[in-house]
Amino acid sequence: MPTVFLYQFKEYIQLVKADTNAENINYPMIQYDIKIYKGVTNTIDFVIRNTDRKPINLVDYQLSAIIQTVDQANYTTQEIVLTKNVVIVDEQLGKARLILEPEDIEMWNTGGYQYSVQCIDGQGYQTYFYTDINKSAIGRFWLYEGMERSLQPALELIANDINVNEINDEITSYELWKDKSHLAGHFTPTPIGDYGIIWTTGALAGDSQSQRANGTHTIAVYTHNFTGKFWIQASLSNESPQNNEWFNVPIGPTGNDWWDFSPCDKIRQFTFFGNYYWVRFQYQEDPINIGKFRKILYKN
Repeated sequence: MPTVFLYQFKEYIQLVKADTNAENINYPMIQYDIKIYKGVTNTIDFVIRNTDRKPINLVDYQLSAIIQTVDQANYTTQEIVLTKNVVIVDEQLGKARLILEPEDIEMWNTGGYQYSVQCIDGQGYQTYFYTDINKSAIGRFWLYEGMERSLQPALELIANDINVNEINDEITSYELWKDKSHLAGHFTPTPIGDYGIIWTTGALAGDSQSQRANGTHTIAVYTHNFTGKFWIQASLSNESPQNNEWFNVPIGPTGNDWWDFSPCDKIRQFTFFGNYYWVRFQYQEDPINIGKFRKILYKN
């Protein structure tokens, strides 16, 4: 039987406090991006030195970390998602620790983030620590899904012709759609000649964008006496897909390109698999339809 060896070690991120009185100038050459995971407590350990690489005394210091999202296309920062105190664990040796609890990061999207560590000394002077030889005050980490997938709210997609007076439990979602606060959260009509109209959602992030390899997507379709066809489509394009970059995902036990709805009030659940970068949904009413296509709940 093979033996798998597991190792635990502490990795320190080196930070530098500018010190004009240091004998030598010796900044860290490079900092590697680190990894953290959802569903567990993550610690990022720092050792803070002067420009001569000697640990500084952190007595009377207050430290905090400012974490921002990063635009993956050009590495520009976007918004601050967390500001949190950094715990000093050894004042004499200049060691500190940022503790990210599961609840701190459970709602964050997986991907790259950047942080800066700010300090306020005993005289109230505020500054940032450097992370490399270029005097950058920025470090980066990558957030991944843990062994247990964190819970995320389902995305709610509302049909455009929903009657809010008839469906009271969808008032909140209807108001969200009506003010267009989420452009992908509703269906738009596309005429198809003599064949009527197909209603289509915007492009929604697929499982491939969530750093997960299982490719699981789940939807629940709500209808009321609706008769018509329903499609699931996907795309592998990295950018927002063009019309010719979508393909139908087999649906149902027979693997058809669409699902035929017959009049009932049953909630129909579909699970489909694939490392798709984007997904979208379509429906088309039959000429004899007298019911409503109400909404979709979507999770990837």
